[in-house]
Amino acid sequence: MFAHAAATDSLYAARGGLYQSLDRGKTWSEIGNLSAKNGSIFDIHFADPSRWVAIKGGQLHLTVDEGATWTLVFPGKITINFDELHFPDAQTGYATGGVFREFGEFGTVLRSDDGGTTWTQLEFPHGMITAADFVDVQHGVVATFNQGLFETTDGAQTWQHLADTPGFGVLTDMVHRGTHWYTGSMSGCLHESFDSGRTWQEAWCDSAERAITSLSARGRAVVAAGDSGLVVYENRIFGDGFDDN
Repeated sequence: MFAHAAATDSLYAARGGLYQSLDRGKTWSEIGNLSAKNGSIFDIHFADPSRWVAIKGGQLHLTVDEGATWTLVFPGKITINFDELHFPDAQTGYATGGVFREFGEFGTVLRSDDGGTTWTQLEFPHGMITAADFVDVQHGVVATFNQGLFETTDGAQTWQHLADTPGFGVLTDMVHRGTHWYTGSMSGCLHESFDSGRTWQEAWCDSAERAITSLSARGRAVVAAGDSGLVVYENRIFGDGFDDN
């Protein structure tokens, strides 16, 4: 459910528990006791070498000793779920997501102003959030399951409709580089926006419609990964879109 490369040799992977490899993935060892807690690990924010925040199930956990021990900092609730963490600066963090219940669809936005030690739930009435990214502490964009894209410019206090969902599909991830934004979808398509998410164009679609589940904008190129071994990378040499692998 989660993977992170801290360095060339230092890798992390998680689902029920958190595991570390110090030899490029040849061997792995579990860190801490997260596997003893219910739920899957959806995301982890590495604030510094010792302080990390983790989403596990519908809860948030904090460690200050490199994952050896974890403290519950946001308990689970029946109408709350989230799967992404965003820290636009060292102190300000957001957790976003949502959940379907038999009595409705609920979107979730949490905010922390102390590096993930405490969290406050903010109002979000526009449905389940499936993807999100934040430019800075005030400005963020989220995609919902069926109501489109929404933008905040006041630290998630209020949200305004920005655009329809690119391709009218369910988005799985969203990243930006300046005003250039990228989205991946369950239908296997990548879309790009050059005006901060107001208009979109199709960049690449998988002929087998394999879902694109994660995007990374680290380094010079954007890399997308998805189901059944799908990897797509931005061609930064010739500047002519994306290549699949």
